[in-house]
Amino acid sequence: MRIERHQVGVAVVSAAREDFTNRIGGLVRSMSRAGRMATYEWQSIAEEFHDYLGALSVETPDLDTPDARAALKEASEAAAGAVAYAAYHPHCTFQVFLEYVNFGMSYDPGADAPEESVTPGEWIDALCLSVLRDKAKWHGEAFHFARLKFAERAQGTPVGELATALTAVVLDDTGDDASTRRARRRGSPPSTSA
Repeated sequence: MRIERHQVGVAVVSAAREDFTNRIGGLVRSMSRAGRMATYEWQSIAEEFHDYLGALSVETPDLDTPDARAALKEASEAAAGAVAYAAYHPHCTFQVFLEYVNFGMSYDPGADAPEESVTPGEWIDALCLSVLRDKAKWHGEAFHFARLKFAERAQGTPVGELATALTAVVLDDTGDDASTRRARRRGSPPSTSA
């Protein structure tokens, strides 16, 4: 069996890789100055790291380089940050930190911004990134509570059912009280720092 990679234009790859460290640092600083960083901002940062990781894979498909591992870690942490924001704000204290840009945010309980949620697709993407880093159970509590916000609405849809299945398989959370208690015990304290 022969597996072929899709073709990506040189210009697209170059744009994703060019001056990435300064570009992502500038983006994060700009977002932090614009106000509260919530689900949209953390998701946007995750997508930037994900695009960079894709560009790195063109040259090194196995992504076995320090830069690729760092990009995967930060894509995962930023995506988990969006999930944590959806899960915990405005009820709990939690933090999100990205080593690559040496930047983090701490959040305290309070109604200074409205509750938010992530879409089932964003939740699945974040969980998959966390699985790749073996951090899904570390962030399990955040995934559990963020999923509760969309579970009923997404029930019966393909993406909703995939989220339910992934919750059961990856997080050992089948929705019954015993599995929910196990998932909460294995979940991290309200923090996305890893």
